[in-house]
Amino acid sequence: KLGSHGVRTILDYAVEGEKTESGFEATCTEILNTFSEAISTPHVPFCVFKVTGIGDAVLLEKVQSGSVLEESEHAAFSRVKARVDRICSRAGETSVPVLIDAEETWIQDPVDVLTILMMEKFNRARAVVYNTYQLYRHDRLSFLHDSLEAARQRDFILGAKLVRGAYMEKERQRAQDMGYASPIQKDKEHTDNDYNEAIHF
Repeated sequence: KLGSHGVRTILDYAVEGEKTESGFEATCTEILNTFSEAISTPHVPFCVFKVTGIGDAVLLEKVQSGSVLEESEHAAFSRVKARVDRICSRAGETSVPVLIDAEETWIQDPVDVLTILMMEKFNRARAVVYNTYQLYRHDRLSFLHDSLEAARQRDFILGAKLVRGAYMEKERQRAQDMGYASPIQKDKEHTDNDYNEAIHF
């Protein structure tokens, strides 16, 4: 019914915060299956996934902090990267774009790095891998500019999904509890301004 009115749908196996390797693998399999559904209908233009559905958030936080990983953690992170590669490979094979959802600030950096690597690998002829830019973060507009510069330097097409944001209360509370400056814009007006600037850019 939505399709008959020109409304298309993002098919999202919306699992995040898994904790076991079997759970990560099962989620990855389900995400891969969404591409088959997307191919079979014009009403599903994108697939989407969260890295925290296929990898441990605690591990991502440790990677971002620069902590020394144990051998088992190195192996676990290699499996996360392999799952991301499998999903993005499917996007490339099927020409169904995949949106990599944003996470909390304390685990977003490794997601950004992985996404840039996937765009460099698969976004040569067209954009099939997209990163998500949360403009309620006061640093994301500049990061969007930097991402395009990286794409130009490394000769790939930047895929960008622009959103306002999803974790405002959690982000502000953690910043307050841990004594660092909030990464969130001070009000909605500043968020809207950066969102609009990003659209124009």
